[in-house]
Amino acid sequence: MKHYFLKPALIGLLVFSMFSLSQLCAQETSLTWKLATNDKFSLVMQQQAQIVSQVDQRSRTSSNDMQMWIDWEVVDVGPNGTSTIKQTIKRITLATKTPNESGEQVTNVDTDAQDNASGLAARLAQMIAPLIGGTITIKMTERGAIESVVIPESTMESLRQAPESMRLRQLFTKKGLGEMFGQAALETPDKPVAQGDTWKSSREITSEMGTFDQVQEFTFQGQPADSNMQIITLKTELREKSPSQTGARLDKFEGTGTFEYDPAEGVFSESQIDNQMVTTKPYSDMVIETNVTSSIKLSVKRQ
Repeated sequence: MKHYFLKPALIGLLVFSMFSLSQLCAQETSLTWKLATNDKFSLVMQQQAQIVSQVDQRSRTSSNDMQMWIDWEVVDVGPNGTSTIKQTIKRITLATKTPNESGEQVTNVDTDAQDNASGLAARLAQMIAPLIGGTITIKMTERGAIESVVIPESTMESLRQAPESMRLRQLFTKKGLGEMFGQAALETPDKPVAQGDTWKSSREITSEMGTFDQVQEFTFQGQPADSNMQIITLKTELREKSPSQTGARLDKFEGTGTFEYDPAEGVFSESQIDNQMVTTKPYSDMVIETNVTSSIKLSVKRQ
């Protein structure tokens, strides 16, 4: 006996399954940079850090805040989606606070300022000035991986005159620039993602605290109901591979981040990474404990 009355139910179930599958596929997002030749963007990057060092009962606090205004021009997009981007620095501001005998020394530098700076501010302004208008060329894949960074020799010569500890000198290297733009152009998976999907990246880093594996785990959170942006969150771990030979050590590290992807524009429009770490190292017959809190923000807007 044939049960013809089952056929509508089976057909309905099949249609429902196909509908559900199509809905699931529709919710997937391809997190790629959608760039075209002659595209232009304005970027603002801000790096803030507070360093608190304690020896016995004595505590010293310093801070720095650097902002950069940058223009991007896409000069070429290859058939594989890799973009060649010409980057021009438009403005830099620096604000530092360091302890001294009288309490605190405050230094402010703005490359757009017309007033005559003096002392340390004047020296910093003189070193930074040649960077304004300088062009750096970056190659980036559509998934956000930085393939190459080309820095003009004139720019490098200006930076060589800066103290080795100066953040700008560390930033304007192939490694530093790659890391900086990696904050916004995080390397995404090679396939579309759905809400809740995760992916990881790992690299080895070496510091005075030892050698570590930096493991970053990204999670695609999807699109909030009140936003046009797709949200990606980040958690970072530092896993020790080998300790420092000097006795310095990393006692604590916490790293988090948030990225906003604009599907309409095809760019990562906002990103923020926050890190907090505590380190200790021996000094004479004492131990120095240092607590560093840092934040990096980057915004990208199409011109």
